[in-house]
Amino acid sequence: MANKKQLIEWESEKGIELRKRKWKNNEYTERQFKNLLRKNYIIIKTEKGLNYYQEEVK
Repeated sequence: MANKKQLIEWESEKGIELRKRKWKNNEYTERQFKNLLRKNYIIIKTEKGLNYYQEEVK
């Protein structure tokens, strides 16, 4: 089974924040989190987040 976490946990772990968090209480897999990053306006908080976005999401 896929590892599910709340949106806030994914954001803090990856260093990327979604601009509008209307779904923050739902649990997502990493694949669902990547899809949210592709479709929404994001704020990259750390260099780790930038590397994650460049390598994993695009």
